[in-house]
Amino acid sequence: MNTASITRGMVLAAGRGSRLRPITDVIPKPGVPFFGRPMIDLAIDNLCSVGVREVHVNVWHLPDKLRCMVEGRDDLETLIVHEEKDLLGTAGGIHNAFGTDPGGDVWVHNGDVCFLGELSDLFDRHYATGALATLGLIRCDDRSIPRSVIVDSAHRVVDFGTGPAQDSWTFVGIHILSRELFQHIPTQGCIVADVYRNLLATGRIQGVPLQGTFGDLGTLERYVQMHRDLMDRPTDLLQIRPDLTSFRGGKGLVHSNTSIAETASLVEPVVVESGVKIDAGARVGPYAYLGPDVHICADTQVQDAVIFQGCVVDETVENGVVVEPMGFVSLDRPEPLPQ
Repeated sequence: MNTASITRGMVLAAGRGSRLRPITDVIPKPGVPFFGRPMIDLAIDNLCSVGVREVHVNVWHLPDKLRCMVEGRDDLETLIVHEEKDLLGTAGGIHNAFGTDPGGDVWVHNGDVCFLGELSDLFDRHYATGALATLGLIRCDDRSIPRSVIVDSAHRVVDFGTGPAQDSWTFVGIHILSRELFQHIPTQGCIVADVYRNLLATGRIQGVPLQGTFGDLGTLERYVQMHRDLMDRPTDLLQIRPDLTSFRGGKGLVHSNTSIAETASLVEPVVVESGVKIDAGARVGPYAYLGPDVHICADTQVQDAVIFQGCVVDETVENGVVVEPMGFVSLDRPEPLPQ
């Protein structure tokens, strides 16, 4: 079946991003770079791949910055940005964008997830079952990501929460909402808690197991871990950054426009972008991503880290992120940041 028959889609992008603080104090969460591209680009790529031509995006936190990022794309037929004065929640954001009748079914994609895989099964099952909503599901190896969608033998969703392991799945943040469902969506609230949960008794909230690579990028720990994971899976990484095929190396991907001292060392896997300078005696890797124009000073070590564009690193960095203006954000911080 041709997935292009659903031509409208939405990226949910209005959240505060408190779990990614302090990065999100200066960058809106869906705009945080992931291998050099804003997270939201991955969602828009997926929507375009299934034939969506009209993309809606809701914004609230640092709206002007996020608006500039999405409006910078030149491959979208129609882009509509909805700025929320007050945070409306996932359900409210969808209602604000489409009202009670969007004129057809709608793809919805979270703005802070990475899913690399085929979505045609989600579309086919949605129409085969006549569901009010159809949710993409996956069995996630990361135990910190909950398997909170409980399904029956036909993969109809019967509950959200904790259930038998064989019936429990992780929601990948990609779903299809039927035109009929919009009559049930409130002006404010959560699409899962305030809409799907209330409709479970109809038997028309459907789940579909998907095959692919999934990562929740919404926390610092998972954000850094997903960089590690994709460095180990270059085929997946190239789906996000096809241009990396022109970089030198295998797992050590180094742009040709770099300055690396002879006594500096790179330990694979690493990704080194254009304009990077690595001084004498520095050691980079394993699992280091250096954004464009980064400067690694002499005799420093960078490992298990993501270094944002233009940052200067003059001390050892391990297990964290370097972003201006706050500097090094360690995953080993003793106390969690406020929510």
